[in-house]
Amino acid sequence: MEQENSNTNQPQGSNNAGFDIKSLPKSSIVIAIISAIGAIGVFLPWFSVSMGLFGSITVSGISRTWGLLTFLAFAGAIATSLFSKQMKLNEAISKNFPLYTGGGALLFSAISFIRILTSGYAGAAGFGLYISLLAGIALVLIGFNIIKIK
Repeated sequence: MEQENSNTNQPQGSNNAGFDIKSLPKSSIVIAIISAIGAIGVFLPWFSVSMGLFGSITVSGISRTWGLLTFLAFAGAIATSLFSKQMKLNEAISKNFPLYTGGGALLFSAISFIRILTSGYAGAAGFGLYISLLAGIALVLIGFNIIKIK
């Protein structure tokens, strides 16, 4: 007589290492949300220039190199906060990754902000840049444990 496989729902060789959002710590979810807000800020206006009678021009962050690098840093923060177990990252690396990616996002958006302030154009920084800067600052503060998430 043949015995039936009692585990018919899972294919053989499966280690059941899927993604379960309920098993994530609260800090990982908060980091992913802050990073998503920062990434959305990259698609919003980062710079606007008044053209007088001809209106104004606005530029989103994603159309600039520093904005693209900021977006990639936020995307890295989202990926590592949500999928660190699946990527089999070292615990020390995954714990410090908000500091690394937030620092990168903060650096890239701050460079863009400084370039806007020091340019000779009669323009202003847009609200998308401020959102990205604040999200980068929040990630750095979380990385240094200044903001503690329970």
